[in-house]
Amino acid sequence: MIRFRRVLALLAAIQLLFGWVAVAAEVDHDPTPVQPYVVGGSLADGLWAPVVARILGDDGSLCTGVFISPQWVATAGHCVSATGRAEIFSGSTAVSSLVSRGGASGRSHPYFSITSLSIRYDFGLYQLDAPAPIDAASIPSVASYDDTWAWRTGAPVTVLGWGRTTAGGAVSATLQSGNLSVVADSECATLDLSLGNVYDSSTALCAIAPATFACNGDSGGPVVALGTDGRYRVVGLTSYGPVGCNGHSVSAWVPSGLAWMRSVTGLQLGGGSAITGGLQVTRIFGADRYETAAAVSADWRTTDEVFIATGAKFPDALAAGAAASRFGAPVLLVDANGVPSSTRLELQRLAPSKVYVAGGTAAVSAAVFDQLRSVVTGEVIRVGGIDRYDTARQFTQTAWVGRTSPVVWVASGRDFADPLIASTAAAVYGRPFVLVDGLAPLPEATRQLIASLAPSTIRTVGPPATFSASLVTSLKAIANVLPIDAADVSDRSAAVWEGLSISKWAALATAANFPDALAAVPFSSLDPVSPLMLVPSNCVPGTVRSQIARLGVDSLAIFGGPAALAEPIESLASC
Repeated sequence: MIRFRRVLALLAAIQLLFGWVAVAAEVDHDPTPVQPYVVGGSLADGLWAPVVARILGDDGSLCTGVFISPQWVATAGHCVSATGRAEIFSGSTAVSSLVSRGGASGRSHPYFSITSLSIRYDFGLYQLDAPAPIDAASIPSVASYDDTWAWRTGAPVTVLGWGRTTAGGAVSATLQSGNLSVVADSECATLDLSLGNVYDSSTALCAIAPATFACNGDSGGPVVALGTDGRYRVVGLTSYGPVGCNGHSVSAWVPSGLAWMRSVTGLQLGGGSAITGGLQVTRIFGADRYETAAAVSADWRTTDEVFIATGAKFPDALAAGAAASRFGAPVLLVDANGVPSSTRLELQRLAPSKVYVAGGTAAVSAAVFDQLRSVVTGEVIRVGGIDRYDTARQFTQTAWVGRTSPVVWVASGRDFADPLIASTAAAVYGRPFVLVDGLAPLPEATRQLIASLAPSTIRTVGPPATFSASLVTSLKAIANVLPIDAADVSDRSAAVWEGLSISKWAALATAANFPDALAAVPFSSLDPVSPLMLVPSNCVPGTVRSQIARLGVDSLAIFGGPAALAEPIESLASC
């Protein structure tokens, strides 16, 4: 699977199939007004004249955008023209009085994709060839991760745009605005049948009003919320809605694209430090571990298999990521009470033919197993042994049946960090992963498994005290043992990548907990690979920084929100 390829050719078919449309790319024509805008809106306040941009792509498309600095305009990812070039206008609320700010070059978010069931990470940026003469004081703030008031259910927001005033009608001759209210993710995902499964709560924001809707040409336009400090925050960028422009308006949720916007522009957006060092940085996260796993899974447009693990405990899930990588499949999470909505929607989108459930009923109950069977039409298979080691052994046997490998990766299952490090290395290098109890004798079944793989080398991951002398002796009887045994967990996670000479991508996850990294294991093996390293919550150790530099990384994925990995991680703040 090649990552991040935009499937724009599907858009027309998607519109016909699902009845919704990306609210964008309207070909510019004589903007004779039909009725006040944003279908139900009104003439925008003059304060927006300098900063709400009208974007005319070199391919003839029309979109809206918002200045986030004199030289940068934020818009929707699908608003970046086919040529990557556009002319930017602003300075008035009337089309006839707009001033050209010159040409600009655009780029879309690296995870932006349009598939038959979803639009995700719909973020784009245009960089003007020369800064526009715009007073910085007139530019609205970009919402930070902490501005939760701006997207809470029921929060009032304002949408602005230059688009159509009726479905199928002409675009507006004036900049229009409309007032909406944010609705719960569950409502947007289920209430409006024209949206259905396309709504992705980890990257999108949903709002509605009785008679106010965004429409074609409004795409990329700012969705703003007014703070108690009297300043507006850009909380969304209009993305899509029903083809009739008469239902929910969905925007790209700015915090989910904030790290990328900072890294590309070098601006201190959302109050955070600008990214330095030339890295393109993005976060993959949701409101919780289940949404984060679903957000990671979004990189799969389709898959025959999906692996399911509990998000509450790590033992039975430790080998799931490596096995999922072997099948080219994602890992999704469930909780003790059932299948979270984010997992349910992702399963419905992927429609796998097989679902592998990690662990016995103590990990994933019979009731949750039955819920999974009701969600998918494919086969649901439980892979669960008498303990975590037996479960892991079954996963490895399933993934490597009848195959051999010159290298086998081994870690102890008494904690989660080393198995995650070793299983990610196994996934990226395309090798088997075997879980052992490092302080117990090597079980005969595990010895037979490793021997059947016929390795010449066994790579163990963990400090020396992790493995007993007897276990190491047993492993050495099978093959040469090469340990990765640095005392620090981050150092070990960096050391496993010495076998790579170059990597465009790298990934970071917290060393303090397992769910984000668990979902990242199969992701890391996708083409192009993104070697995963574990770091503390607020800084990046020197060994990790050095490895990123040595590999020539220019794009960095961060798994988890700021509660898991704080904002200084985005700029590789040193420990």
